[in-house]
Amino acid sequence: MNQPTPSTRPDLHTRASTLLVTDDTAVIFFDAERLIVDANAKARQLFGEIQARQTRLDDPWLGELGLQLVDRGFHPLTLKALLSGQLTDPYVGLSSAQHTRWAQWHVLATTHQQQPCQALVLTEVSDLMQSFHALQQQAEDADTRDFATRLYNRRYALERLEQMHLHAKRYQSPFAIAMIDIDHFKRINDTFGHTYGDEVLERLASVIQKSFRETDLCARFGGEEFLILMPETETNAAIFSLDRLRQQISELKWTQMQRPVTISSGVVRWQMNQSVEQLIFLVDQRLGTAKKAGRNQVCGDLF
Repeated sequence: MNQPTPSTRPDLHTRASTLLVTDDTAVIFFDAERLIVDANAKARQLFGEIQARQTRLDDPWLGELGLQLVDRGFHPLTLKALLSGQLTDPYVGLSSAQHTRWAQWHVLATTHQQQPCQALVLTEVSDLMQSFHALQQQAEDADTRDFATRLYNRRYALERLEQMHLHAKRYQSPFAIAMIDIDHFKRINDTFGHTYGDEVLERLASVIQKSFRETDLCARFGGEEFLILMPETETNAAIFSLDRLRQQISELKWTQMQRPVTISSGVVRWQMNQSVEQLIFLVDQRLGTAKKAGRNQVCGDLF
């Protein structure tokens, strides 16, 4: 059953008179030409001084104020779509360069000074929407992040690798892949216990995350293995980054261990004729070569 649009609901007059007295509610009255005929104090607080019958309620006016309507995903909306009843979400954001304020919106048919008009009613719900976005972020993190290390998980890393592979094939933009393994991690667990092993894992994950660019993706690939995706990166530059990380980790101090913790790494560069599965196989081979050569080193092909 179709729901009535905001401007045709049967309880408009009652709701308009109720909302007018709410402190957190902004009300803008406008005529058939969308000229603003009046606004309450909350509306003037949000939009500044409004000249009655001189200001048109439209998107250029919002632009002049440095404001933009957005949806819950922060995608741009138009005031025209809102006023015409095209939007189904009852919440909109009023975004400026500094912050975004959120409101529940209604467009109501009413009268003002005994003249028929419409009212744009915005009831502030910023606290509610901040809670919503926090819960949304937690849900997204649960789907894409590894619980123990807070790095991306294997599934998400493989999805991004597939996307990067398709992008590279289309635009010929190279990227590098690295696989990292913590040397003798089983020995750490067996000697000091799994709780301490988890602490080592979390600390190294933090160091790895901070060692790469924001555009790089760091993921826990499984157990004590990590996968790093480095867009627009050639093999020699990737090897340099991995060797710097290797040195940094080998110099870390530990409370219960006198020996340093070390890592081994394999690095490959994207090639046009290789599938994602082949790239993973090759980088795992390079990692295996580094471990067989004595660990605490990086193995990759230089171009």
